[in-house]
Amino acid sequence: MSTSADSFPTQLQRQPPAHRQVSYEAAEMVEDDATLVSRPGRHRNGGSIGGGGGSSGGVSGGVYSVAGVALCAFVLGCLISFAVTLLATRVHPGSPASDAGRSFWPDGGQLAANRARLRRLANSPEELEGHVTILASRQSRAGSPDAGFHADYVAGQWRGQGLPVLNRTYSVALSFLSTGEVPQNQVGVFLCRQAAQNSSSAELCDEKLRLDPPLTPEDGVVGALPSIVPYTESLNGSYRLATEDQLAQLVAWTSDDNLRQQLADIVVLVDVGLEAGASSASSTAVNSSVLGMTAGLLKKLAPEPRPGVAIYPDGPGVPDTLIWMKSTLATAIKGDPTTPMYPSKAFAVRSEFDPPPPSQPAIPISAADARQLRDFAKSSAAGSPSQLRRLRIRWPMRRGLLPIRDICTEVKGAVEPDRVVLLGGHRDAWHSGALDPHSGVSSLLVITRALAELQRTGWRPRRTLLACSWDAEEWNLIGSAEWLDEELRRADRRLVAYVNTDTDIMGNWKVMVHAFRRWRGFLDKLIDEVPNPDPNGDSRYHFYKTPDAYSDYYVFWRTLGVPIVDLSYIRPNETRMVVYDLYHSRYDTARLYRMIDPGGRAHLATVQNYLGIVYTLLDSAVLPGNLTEFSQEIEYAMGRLVGQARVSLWTRTQDQPAGWATMEAEFRRQMRRARRALRRFESETLEPLRRLWLDGGPVQEDPARALLRLRMANDKLMEVQQAFVYRSVYPSQSIANLLADEPAFANLFAASFPSNSAEEADRRRQLMKLVETSILSLASVTKIMSDSFAD
Repeated sequence: MSTSADSFPTQLQRQPPAHRQVSYEAAEMVEDDATLVSRPGRHRNGGSIGGGGGSSGGVSGGVYSVAGVALCAFVLGCLISFAVTLLATRVHPGSPASDAGRSFWPDGGQLAANRARLRRLANSPEELEGHVTILASRQSRAGSPDAGFHADYVAGQWRGQGLPVLNRTYSVALSFLSTGEVPQNQVGVFLCRQAAQNSSSAELCDEKLRLDPPLTPEDGVVGALPSIVPYTESLNGSYRLATEDQLAQLVAWTSDDNLRQQLADIVVLVDVGLEAGASSASSTAVNSSVLGMTAGLLKKLAPEPRPGVAIYPDGPGVPDTLIWMKSTLATAIKGDPTTPMYPSKAFAVRSEFDPPPPSQPAIPISAADARQLRDFAKSSAAGSPSQLRRLRIRWPMRRGLLPIRDICTEVKGAVEPDRVVLLGGHRDAWHSGALDPHSGVSSLLVITRALAELQRTGWRPRRTLLACSWDAEEWNLIGSAEWLDEELRRADRRLVAYVNTDTDIMGNWKVMVHAFRRWRGFLDKLIDEVPNPDPNGDSRYHFYKTPDAYSDYYVFWRTLGVPIVDLSYIRPNETRMVVYDLYHSRYDTARLYRMIDPGGRAHLATVQNYLGIVYTLLDSAVLPGNLTEFSQEIEYAMGRLVGQARVSLWTRTQDQPAGWATMEAEFRRQMRRARRALRRFESETLEPLRRLWLDGGPVQEDPARALLRLRMANDKLMEVQQAFVYRSVYPSQSIANLLADEPAFANLFAASFPSNSAEEADRRRQLMKLVETSILSLASVTKIMSDSFAD
């Protein structure tokens, strides 16, 4: 790879390479944990500025009169003032280096030294565990009464670090169990021991499902809430219970005319098969339309326990009382479903949910609950399904607009304050959320603390750091999406990277890195700088996954094309996206955190990796990114997209669509041109710039011109990644990223209509339009890489 960690200069200095002859002040500052290293700056011709021993036009020695000394001092002061003004964009105001004299073109070798220094400032697993323990001590669900505790905690930590706190509040559509409407002990599912045919007798309904009860004191956190199926409707009344087999039998015995009436008071026990990281799929024996006629569902939402894994609370394995929670929204546009692509402010114009969430009432249950209900249902008298057992249910679900808060802080850049590295992670959880998300919140706080300590020594980053704690991620990536909806114009032009701290700990084996290929050489070098915390583990302890749609990073790479990185330690021998067993459950506690990562070594290594990545993005002169790898990303994604369109267009007819041959030929031509433009820019512009800045910067070039060349190259790196993002506010109010596996594309490829129908004609037109958009995106790559409109 042409990109390495040391290819990016820093704002802190070390001794120059031996082949560079640079004079030093006698009292050069020595690097340690409390002092910045600096050295005299130099002119373009190699002489010193701001320090003794320079050879750039100083006055020869001798005895001067007082007037002569004053005159020389005045002239020299004017020259220095002019030079400092000219080079202000390169010298960080307010830093000791600015006062003592320093290199205006920092030496690239210092990046590694300064990363090591920052890692020494973040070297306490106890600090990380302390944050997790406090944050996981209370209910963390967005919109809940205790959600404010976590926002205030993050804000308080940042104020204590000497950082400003920026608040954004949005009013978003959430749902909740309204336990204040009835006494708490009457909310839930109760088994009635009186058979339905004996309805003249009073039913005794005093046996209540446990659902997911606390198993240790740490599980019963302050403000604990029941598990729910978000956005579903209420159940309130007396109902008949049916298993799936009993429901199928009832359907078989009932005429179609009476079916809906017969099913109106039935709740169905549905066993939802879950694998960690997989989508749920009902194993129901009847179709969804029949299920939709029933009063509601009792859904078993729990994975099967893994053999040989000790059960919680003795180990990290699945107890039979566990319930997994997850959002029911399936929208490509993330955020508040009532304000797609617009921020959910008080003045927002709201729409209906699109697509709507499942309106049918549903109550999540555990494996133990399902077993109890199945035994109860089978105990009904044999024969007619009218003998079904009964339940009394009070489950008052409500939807409403609730406030959420995004909490941010920033450290403004000294050289390029309008270029922003965004560090973010969510702090809401379905329950206490020790691993998801508070291991990530803890990382976020320690990273900003280390950078704040460095700032107090006089350092300022080249670019601006913006750190944000998002709310309501679990619901639909709402907090980050609302912030981006509000900041779209600014973020579109200024955001250079997004670093995500979410579930940093899911195990202690290896680091799963979500990142695109264009960054992998850059990340390999940085991660290799942090030793494997397992002394018996491999020296290369990370592997890559293509970014998906399951955390806040999706909002930024899909909407803006911004490169992202997310790190998660995972459990042994899992090289796919498999979450930990107690994910999204009540038992994701500080106790689990300590079991998953004893001693906190994996978590600390993750934080130190994040620090290296964030610092390098902030202080490197040339942004990271391998355009040869990017060209391969494009070639694979675009080739796959157009290939699928071709197959889909020709599946129902052997006739070639009109204009296809011309379109396909142009696609291939633009692909070749884009690939050539990217590789040429890599070899002719980026590699020379990186070598130049690695060696201390351009000493034979006008400083302003050198900065302009650097800025133009970085701008092109930012722009070319946006070439495949298309936004449309009419008619679909949607966003499409051609490099993503968009669900809309898959639906378009798979849709089936009669060959001569208007729907099929419209589908074929949309497929051709998709290929046209791909051609224009590839052409944009070539244009962005060029300085001439002739291309």
